[in-house]
Amino acid sequence: MLSGSYPAPITPFTSQDVIDFKGLTQILEMQRSSKSAGWVVLGSTAEALSLQNDERKEVLHAVADILPRERTIVGVSAGSTAEIIKNTEQAYRLGFKTVLLATPFYSRPSQDEMVMQYKKVLEAVPVKVVAYTVPSRTGIDFNDSTILELAGLEGLVALKDAGGDIMRSLRLHPELPGDFAYLSGDDTSLPLRLFAGCKGVISVCANILPDAVQAVCQAANQGHWSEVQSAYDAIRPVLSALDLGPNPCIIKYMMSKTFAIEPRLREPLSALKQAHLRQAVDTLMRQQMLL
Repeated sequence: MLSGSYPAPITPFTSQDVIDFKGLTQILEMQRSSKSAGWVVLGSTAEALSLQNDERKEVLHAVADILPRERTIVGVSAGSTAEIIKNTEQAYRLGFKTVLLATPFYSRPSQDEMVMQYKKVLEAVPVKVVAYTVPSRTGIDFNDSTILELAGLEGLVALKDAGGDIMRSLRLHPELPGDFAYLSGDDTSLPLRLFAGCKGVISVCANILPDAVQAVCQAANQGHWSEVQSAYDAIRPVLSALDLGPNPCIIKYMMSKTFAIEPRLREPLSALKQAHLRQAVDTLMRQQMLL
């Protein structure tokens, strides 16, 4: 079962808007030396939807050279089932065995159509799948019965839940398979989600504080709830900073202060420009002793 903290590394870009592989290597090497349970690459924090197919392949080659493939989950979300299967096949050919697949975006399919998409991916490629619901980005969410149906599919091993119903995992826990992992998709509400039965988190904050986020998850999985609170309090300044803007704008700015990378994002997104926000983030990073 998946459990613990899974950082979702950013993709650094140069001022010429090409992937900064030197910076990416530095980031991945830092992650490899951390205590994290694993990693999720090519997710939304990595701006994966803005990458071309050849860029995805180059990133996966870089990841495979540094991170253990058996502990690395690859984001394969796309606008069509055919493209998702291509992304999944690409990851599988490079030795990755687990993928993260978000609910379809823009097209707003029915619950039955979403289940069918997951079934088709599982039938097409022999991988394990982590389903992902993030209504704020996709405009749709799973209902309870859909989650239970997905959890019963062979090969669908976990759910990353970034929806607003924090207690849903507690409600569904008695009916979920024992080896199915319910994961948080939100750092800010992490203690509540862990208390409600989540086994870990796919984390933005862990880009910069991987061991600290892992400590929160580990304390919860051991039932040491007083330690969960103190471990969470230790990362609160970074969480407060991340709440000042959209993902991955703030985390990229923060990473640019601790690594030799640009804070650049792929258009239509743009780097953090507002002086008052940069100052506020810098202040919170000093509180965390990151500056």
